[in-house]
Amino acid sequence: MTEKIKVIYCPKQMRPFPAHVDNAMQFMVNGLIETVKVADDTAIVCCKDAKENGMPCNISVPVDGFYGDVFMVGLAGDEFVSLSETQVAFYLPQAMKRYKEHSSGGNA
Repeated sequence: MTEKIKVIYCPKQMRPFPAHVDNAMQFMVNGLIETVKVADDTAIVCCKDAKENGMPCNISVPVDGFYGDVFMVGLAGDEFVSLSETQVAFYLPQAMKRYKEHSSGGNA
């Protein structure tokens, strides 16, 4: 992958936001990447050893069980592609809601 693709970046314990990334994925998740498919056309990219390395639970990704920084990316077969505007419109509000619920102690 040489061109930038649109993702939803979910930094640990921070507000999620749309971003454009290139091949610096390992840097973004602070380690070896692991891909978890969450839909036919969407995956979460995370650090394979985040929990074992003591990274905190990620409070903004709209799925439980992720640690450290992660991002959501579109899929076309086995290839990473930009998220569509429809995907961003679907996943970003979920991530924002989860972030607000966890960052305010559930009082959002």
